[in-house]
Amino acid sequence: LASLLDFTIGVVMLELVLLGRGELPGLASLATVPLLMLLLQLVALGAGFVSAALSVKFRDVQYVVPFLIQLLLYASPVAYGIAAVPTAVRRFYLLNPIAPLLDGLRAALLGRGEVHWTAIGGSAVVSVAMFAAGTLFFLYQDRQYADVI
Repeated sequence: LASLLDFTIGVVMLELVLLGRGELPGLASLATVPLLMLLLQLVALGAGFVSAALSVKFRDVQYVVPFLIQLLLYASPVAYGIAAVPTAVRRFYLLNPIAPLLDGLRAALLGRGEVHWTAIGGSAVVSVAMFAAGTLFFLYQDRQYADVI
């Protein structure tokens, strides 16, 4: 929740700068921000539940997770948009469930760019599935936590 508060403050500051430049996005695009953030949170929680459950059983997971997060950073459009990806591989790039969400978030906050709704729909399915699988895995492993810790 602290990161969400930090994100909200950053978005407000960004929108104030865009307002000063006369480039404020429409309310329709800003209305999609909570949905996209919810989907990103579901992916993060699902992956977090899985890594937490695995960290209890396998102590080396705590060293692997930061490496995987770094790989995910390069495989997701954090510092660049999907438009920067060559069109020949863009279809494969959009298979990353985080990529369309981040690009849609960028388009919604800046009010420009293309939103890939089909890819976001696929990401929504993956987000909910990841959250459900992570929650079930965490609860399944919960019976063994007391024995290990």
